[in-house]
Amino acid sequence: MAANISQLTNSQLIAGISPRGTRELVPVNQIIRIHTDAKHVVMETKATTYTLPQRIYQLKQLLPSDLFLQLSSGELVNRQHIRHFSLTPSGLYQVLLSTGATTFVSRRCMQQIRKEFLK
Repeated sequence: MAANISQLTNSQLIAGISPRGTRELVPVNQIIRIHTDAKHVVMETKATTYTLPQRIYQLKQLLPSDLFLQLSSGELVNRQHIRHFSLTPSGLYQVLLSTGATTFVSRRCMQQIRKEFLK
């Protein structure tokens, strides 16, 4: 069963525009996070950063929900790259990613994160 899930996940590709301006297909399991940056949707991998033509809500429907977690209306994160959550003094959850980057969970998504991820 795990092999079948891995094969399906590895077979799904997302098309992104590389910094050189070329269109490249990226396997879903290589994506660390997808977020908005200056009104552009950006997909980050270990190797590079791509620009995407889709919106976050469209990508949420395309990507496997068991692999990606929505942290806010402008960010999706690969669950495999989340190192840990920590509660800030203001009551928000701070998320540390495998790349060393940190991000925050919006108040709107906190209940869903608690229910699904922080059991």
